[in-house]
Amino acid sequence: MKQFVFLFILLFTDTSFSQEKINLLKVDSLLLVLNDETRDIYKINTYQSICEEYWDRDIKKIQFYNKKILQLAKKNNFNRGLGLYYLNQTLIDEFLGKERFALAKKTSNIFLSCKDYKNYLISCHNLGLAYLSKSNFKEAKKIIASSLQLASKTKYYNEIANLHRLMGQVNFYEYNLKESLKNYKIALKYYNFDKKKSRDKAKLYSYFAQISTTFNKFKEARYYLNLASENATVMDINISNALILIREEKYEKALQILLKNKKTSMSAENCYRNTSLIASIYGYQKKDNIYILKY
Repeated sequence: MKQFVFLFILLFTDTSFSQEKINLLKVDSLLLVLNDETRDIYKINTYQSICEEYWDRDIKKIQFYNKKILQLAKKNNFNRGLGLYYLNQTLIDEFLGKERFALAKKTSNIFLSCKDYKNYLISCHNLGLAYLSKSNFKEAKKIIASSLQLASKTKYYNEIANLHRLMGQVNFYEYNLKESLKNYKIALKYYNFDKKKSRDKAKLYSYFAQISTTFNKFKEARYYLNLASENATVMDINISNALILIREEKYEKALQILLKNKKTSMSAENCYRNTSLIASIYGYQKKDNIYILKY
């Protein structure tokens, strides 16, 4: 079982761009605001609001509007504006599978100097996630713990939830499932304060599912995936279902899902997850050469 847990570190990361519909009405409203806005600082904030609407959804749109943030930030020597640009760029690099430690640290330092604690906590979360993706659990826990103290003082509930969810992942990968569940339940409590955080809750339900899968509780795992499916990406649900099928030794069905995924556009991270899972099937199957010849 422990070996299976460490397989998840390749397959369950917190990075995937969603096929969820964009709130185009809100984006259009923000664009109308830009047409009437003459002050560059306020334009930067509006461009950032637009970028956030595309977070987890459309990398090209983020890149487009983020360049405008950078131009205005440089023009006005606006340090916080540069921080917003770096924050978005960190997410872009995460999606592309690029190294992002230095950028995440730089971003957090800028927001801390500006006393923008909300974005500081978001950048710290990104830094913790970067450590987790490299299996540096010690540093990930360190940055999460210090960030949780600040988040509690400033009462940024969504950031508290995100940090607990991330700490739950770290504990899961360290095979501390009791603490992992504890973190996830705390995260769910804080997400429930805000009904708009459906995407975040969807990710959380997928992590409940991974713990259930680890203990071969497949019915329970699929229950959580059904909860997640309302807002999670199709790709995430497909990969999660494939994991359950592998645990059930239904390799043929799992492989069909994963091979179908390959025909779909996906992030670099999801591509790696999908490919890693296909490769893992060969390890589970004694007659793996059958798959090599057949597919």
